[in-house]
Amino acid sequence: MMRRKMLWVSPTSCRAENCNTDFSDGMKMKSARYTWCLPFYTAIVAGDWDTVSEFHSYNKGALTAIITSEGESPLHVAVAKRQVNLANELINIMSAEDLSKQRNYGGRTALHIAASDGNIEIVKAIVENDEKLVTIQSKS
Repeated sequence: MMRRKMLWVSPTSCRAENCNTDFSDGMKMKSARYTWCLPFYTAIVAGDWDTVSEFHSYNKGALTAIITSEGESPLHVAVAKRQVNLANELINIMSAEDLSKQRNYGGRTALHIAASDGNIEIVKAIVENDEKLVTIQSKS
């Protein structure tokens, strides 16, 4: 099993243009506030696509990074916070492979979260990306 590299990033220094980090190797970022980049997390929670998109342009793989202490990706957070437009934007630029690999520490995908929350619009968007995603079982 591959051990993930842990890095500490100050939330105040984590702006899109300053961070410039490649997360494509599955790095997990962590800080005392349980998010490795508070401005990025805040933009997701607020549904601010412009900021999220800018951050992604400077940080390859940021959309598949684990950004919370519960092992959530940006899409998990957007779905849980009911940011439908942002979630749809993320789904549109993510591959089916990325969507299927993203599980939180409970083993749940964004599809599981959307379905359990009754968010039909996000469920449809995810399934339209790849129908096979409905066959993924959660651990819990």
